[in-house]
Amino acid sequence: MKTNVYLLIPFLALLFLVSCVDDAVKFEEFNYRPEDYQVLIQSLDLPEEPFEYTVELPQYMTRTGLVARTVSDNRATLGRVLFYDKNLSANGTVSCASCHKQELAFSDNKAFSQGFKGEDTERNSIALGSVVSFAAYYGGTARTGLPFFWDERAASASEQSSESLTSAIEMGMTHEELVNRVSSKDYYKILFEAAFRDAEITEERVLLALESFVDGIGSYESKLDEALDANPGLRIEDNFPQLTASENRGKSLFVQNCGNCHGRELARPGMPSANNGLDMVYSDKGVGAVYGAAYLNGVFKVPALRNVAVTAPYMHDGRFASLDDVLDFYSGNVQNHKNLSDFLKEPGTNTAKKFNFSNQDKQDIIAFLNTLTDHKMMSYEKYSDPFK
Repeated sequence: MKTNVYLLIPFLALLFLVSCVDDAVKFEEFNYRPEDYQVLIQSLDLPEEPFEYTVELPQYMTRTGLVARTVSDNRATLGRVLFYDKNLSANGTVSCASCHKQELAFSDNKAFSQGFKGEDTERNSIALGSVVSFAAYYGGTARTGLPFFWDERAASASEQSSESLTSAIEMGMTHEELVNRVSSKDYYKILFEAAFRDAEITEERVLLALESFVDGIGSYESKLDEALDANPGLRIEDNFPQLTASENRGKSLFVQNCGNCHGRELARPGMPSANNGLDMVYSDKGVGAVYGAAYLNGVFKVPALRNVAVTAPYMHDGRFASLDDVLDFYSGNVQNHKNLSDFLKEPGTNTAKKFNFSNQDKQDIIAFLNTLTDHKMMSYEKYSDPFK
C-alpha cells in the first residue's frame, strides 16, 4: 500500500504541473495580424484587441469565497461569434442567441422557443443571465456547480451546447456538419488560431469556445449588488439606504419565504433542484426521467433569479406569464405532491404550504425582484451580435 502511495505522489505532482502549464498557454492572449484583422472586419464587428471576459465579482461576493475562473478572451470572442451564427443550424435559420436574447438576460419571451424547423422546444429557455457567472460556479474538472437544463442532465456549457446543436428540434446539426460549416468560413480559421494557437477546427474546440463565452457572461451590476457592495457591515435582512421602503420590505419577505431555495443573497440558489408543487401528476417528470427515480419525478432545476423581472414567462413549461402569476401560485396553489420540497410544506407536516401573500406583499416582493435587473449586462457590446 505504501508503495502505491509513493508512486501516486509524483504522478499527482506531474498532473498539477501539466495543468499549470496548460493554463498558462490557454490564457496567453493573441493579437490579430493586420491582414487577418482586415478579413475579420469584412463580416464581423470585432475590436482589434479582444474584449475582456474574465468576470470580476464585487467584493461582497468574493468575501464569501465565490471567485470566477479566468476566461480566455480569444476563446470567448470565438464563442461569441459561434453563439450568434445561424449557419450552425441545419437550415441556417436559428442560432444559440435565437433562444437566448441578450436584451432579455439571454432568455426567450416565449413559453417554448422555436427550433430550426419552427417546432416548439420541449421546455422554456433558461436565462443564461440569471446567474452571477457560470465561471464562478464551475471550478477545475470537478463540475460540482450548477447543472444545465431543467432536468440537470448536462454538467457544463459544453455539454449543453452539444445537445442543443444536435437536437432534432433546436438546431438539427451533426458533429460532422458542424465542423464543415465552421471550416467553410475564412474568419473562423483566424479566430481559431487566436483562440487555440493553430487553425485546426474540431467539435471539441467549438464547444470549448461556446463555454468560454457563456462563462464570460457576468451579471453583478444590479441595484441590489450596488447596495450590498456599499454596505459590507449590513446583513441581507437589514434595510439598505439605497433601496426604497417597498424594496426593503420585499427583500425581507423574499429572504423569509424564498431564500432557502433561491439563495438569500442571490449569489447562487440555495439548492440545485426541487419539486415545487406545480402539479399532482407530471407528464414531464424532469430530473426523475433522467435518473429513472420515482422520488425525483416532478423535480426540476431551481433557477437563479437575477434579471427575473425581464425573463418571463416562468417555470420549466412557461406556464406563468408574470411575476404576479408566480406569487399567486405560491400564495395558495402549491400542490401537495409526494416529492414536494420540505421548504414548501407547513412546518412539521406533509401538507403543502400556503404563503397567503397580501396584495401589498406581492407588490413589495416584485419591487425587490426588480432590483435584481442588470441593465449593463444586457447592453454590453462584448455580449452582443458581432455579425454585420
